[in-house]
Amino acid sequence: MAKVKTLVTASLIALIIASLFSAGLTIIKETDEPIKNGLKLAFGHHWIGHGVLTVLVFAVSIGILYPIVGGRKIPAEKLMLWSSVLVFISVLMILVFYVAEYLAA
Repeated sequence: MAKVKTLVTASLIALIIASLFSAGLTIIKETDEPIKNGLKLAFGHHWIGHGVLTVLVFAVSIGILYPIVGGRKIPAEKLMLWSSVLVFISVLMILVFYVAEYLAA
């Protein structure tokens, strides 16, 4: 059971990292054409590259965090609250960016 709790904890923290990464990548690739074109060139479409990179960040984060989290006791309620808040912040970052882009046009 301890291994499952460790995996869940590492996964929730990885979710936070991947969510913030995805929001940041969205903003960066929409403001930096060479990055967007590089993703398109490498993956066929920039959104495919975005998805692949986000999944990789999530998976690598779990792999790094699993041994770090180890036996630490992090209250599940706090972790779920923080992951919800930070995913919401990621969505808000994207929303604010696109609203600002729309208003600037």
